[in-house]
Amino acid sequence: MARSSDRSSDDPRLALARSVCRSVESVMGSPNGFNLPMSPMQRAIARIIDGTPMGELATHPDVVAALGGADAVAAIPRSVTEVMVLAGVRTGKSMFAAATAVVASQTINIDELGPGEVPRIAIVSLTEDNALATFQHVSSTIEASPLLRLLIAKPITSGSIFLTNPQGRLVEIRVVCLNAAGGSLVSRWLLGAVFDEAPRCPPEGVKSLKDARSNVLGRLRDGGHIMTIGSPWGPTGTVPDAVREHFGLPTANLVVVCTTGPAMNSHWWTRERCEALRELDYQAYLTDVLGKFRDAAQALLSADEIDAVLRHGAAQDWRENQSYVAVMDPATRRNAWTLILMTRTSRGLQCAMWRQWQAEKGVALRPRVVLQDIANALAPYEVRDVLTDQWSSDALRDIGEDIGLNVIERTCSPARKFELFEALRLAIVGRTIELPNDRLVRQDLLNIRKRVTTSAVAIELLKTEDGRHADYAAALGLAFGEIIEEPRVQTIDEDEDYRPRLGQDRLDELYGLQGGQWNQ
Repeated sequence: MARSSDRSSDDPRLALARSVCRSVESVMGSPNGFNLPMSPMQRAIARIIDGTPMGELATHPDVVAALGGADAVAAIPRSVTEVMVLAGVRTGKSMFAAATAVVASQTINIDELGPGEVPRIAIVSLTEDNALATFQHVSSTIEASPLLRLLIAKPITSGSIFLTNPQGRLVEIRVVCLNAAGGSLVSRWLLGAVFDEAPRCPPEGVKSLKDARSNVLGRLRDGGHIMTIGSPWGPTGTVPDAVREHFGLPTANLVVVCTTGPAMNSHWWTRERCEALRELDYQAYLTDVLGKFRDAAQALLSADEIDAVLRHGAAQDWRENQSYVAVMDPATRRNAWTLILMTRTSRGLQCAMWRQWQAEKGVALRPRVVLQDIANALAPYEVRDVLTDQWSSDALRDIGEDIGLNVIERTCSPARKFELFEALRLAIVGRTIELPNDRLVRQDLLNIRKRVTTSAVAIELLKTEDGRHADYAAALGLAFGEIIEEPRVQTIDEDEDYRPRLGQDRLDELYGLQGGQWNQ
């Protein structure tokens, strides 16, 4: 194979190769590039990355649905730092990784870098096997193009490929697994980064997508892109949170694309193939075809059920005609200490106020300080009683007496615990409760599990890598053991800030087969 270092810089074939590399759409669709039969949805994603006008694709139903509506399509900036693409399997996501890397290597100016500095495009995957598989896909795709292979500067090694840019300088495309990404992402300048299988990456810990992405932002050269790609997986984590907060709200920092297998690759995802997978494995059908987050098999509540009762707005002010019940789930070290204040309005149960305290690593919370904070938070509601489980209840009761707070213990047998959480489930499914649109509240509710034993059904609260133990869910469950009085006077209670965030119709619209600023 002839390498670019063996050819003259004015070689017409090499010049043609570089002309192809001016855009992702050209690299993917050109006969001189990857020569793919691109779908309208794939072309739209390429144009978002390239910063080119959407043109005739702006009204295509697949594109409108994938971006969250016509207004969202119109609002896409010309320059976007990060593009998140969530779609079914076999939809060309890895091709986007390869094309984005090739274009970055040929178009981003690196003249300011020192002679020995070799910038990198990093492709980060969840495990070493995933990383190598992704790399082989990228390298073989470049090698398969008679023209693009001319850009290869050195023999390809395991996990690394070097290309020459138009000035004859080296650019490395390197694939690493997430737990080794730290050094690879901070050791040199980056022209881009691709986070492959991002929905399966944990939000915290050694393999943290959040930390890896933060490392990229500080090293990214002007014109570089972050591509966050994958098929949806579980309903909690960094990627689901980003979708909930930013889908349909494109910014220069982040554009979220949520699309389906048929919209991306109708040649593979025929109607017959989709139907066969739906009948064989519905959970796989949700992720691989619809591009929708799956619910855990033993989850007490689905993401759609929870989202339907979430409300915008901050804590509710005290209202004279309403009664309140305060419940806490105490903890001093790794778990969070949570507090919720429940009331009943003319529409049903409502969480009027919620707070949490969580210790820093190696430093325990001080119960007296937290209980004083709780007393202060409850004072505007004229509440002096707070319910708790049996954890250190005697000691907490003594402290509470000193500060004017009545700590009341409630004990629960396994059967009683299931009864309380079943009541919570029925309230959410029946939409007779309003809960705050808070990321941690939602995460904790999604982490309630049912475990079937030989004699009964038990409730388990999952521990997550951020140290939580579904702590808001624990307090909410305990609250259902109390009778919250009806409002003494029925009043008009239609707060503008407490409207449903996403109704079922909207969820169906976002995730159905319609025609086939992440936090900085």
